[in-house]
Amino acid sequence: MMDEADRQELIAKFRRKFGTNIMTPDVIGMRVKDNRIVEISSGRGLENQPIYGVTIRDYNYNDRKWKDPDLSKMFYSRKIAEGYAKKALEKVV
Repeated sequence: MMDEADRQELIAKFRRKFGTNIMTPDVIGMRVKDNRIVEISSGRGLENQPIYGVTIRDYNYNDRKWKDPDLSKMFYSRKIAEGYAKKALEKVV
């Protein structure tokens, strides 16, 4: 299990590597479980409607590389985005 220092270090690595999402630049929150990090962010769509992004990445501590599990998605509902993010953390491999 990760302690708070490890969790913060993984978040910092994520920020350095991926920066800000152009479509959903406003970070709502980040969650970490084991080697998986999930970021929930918000922005405005092409028709100025609210949109929410869930970015998911796995970190391999052995080779120090990020893996894209191809689970990141965009939503029009914050509630649905947060539910999706929660499920993504439950499925850490």
